[in-house]
Amino acid sequence: MQLHANAALGLAGRRRLVGLIEQGHSIRAAAAALSVAPATAHRWWRRWAEASEPERAGGSCLADRSSRPHRCPRRLSADQEAPILAARTTTNLGPGRLAHIVGRARSTIHKVLARNGG
Repeated sequence: MQLHANAALGLAGRRRLVGLIEQGHSIRAAAAALSVAPATAHRWWRRWAEASEPERAGGSCLADRSSRPHRCPRRLSADQEAPILAARTTTNLGPGRLAHIVGRARSTIHKVLARNGG
């Protein structure tokens, strides 16, 4: 299991924390016993409590999660990106000048071009 560099608890520590809470210790007492913040202890306990039995058995519920967003609601659709890409291929201008042609922000133009290899 890949842990991030500043992880206070490894997989064994997370299992021990959950075990202490299941034995009847409070979240605050279990956190103090393992020298972590109560918020950290609550995070791991909540993930354990919400996990299914197969996730608990495999320990996947105690693994680090990616911080990458699941979605990007403001991202332009392919139909909205098409005029930007068409203007780029016909004029070969940069994002600053394309912004005036297509009526979008320079930063938006740059993101679209970078995402589409242009």
